[in-house]
Amino acid sequence: MATMDKVTVLSDYKGQAQRQAIDQLCAEAFVFLRDGARQEELPFKQVISEHLLGLSQIMAAVEGRDSARTTLQDIIEQLRR
Repeated sequence: MATMDKVTVLSDYKGQAQRQAIDQLCAEAFVFLRDGARQEELPFKQVISEHLLGLSQIMAAVEGRDSARTTLQDIIEQLRR
């Protein structure tokens, strides 16, 4: 009988694959914004801040303000660690 350490749980695999896809998209977005800021000679911090604000406003419009606030609070908590 196989030991559990040699068995890949499908949900774990899907979770890892999803995490990798999210990380890849985030990295691509970061590079796109960084390169765009450089090309336009814009302060990167300002570009990132505006992008975060825009994403928050979209989330509030689509998911609701409470959901956006909860997500932003979760991000703040992660930054405090």
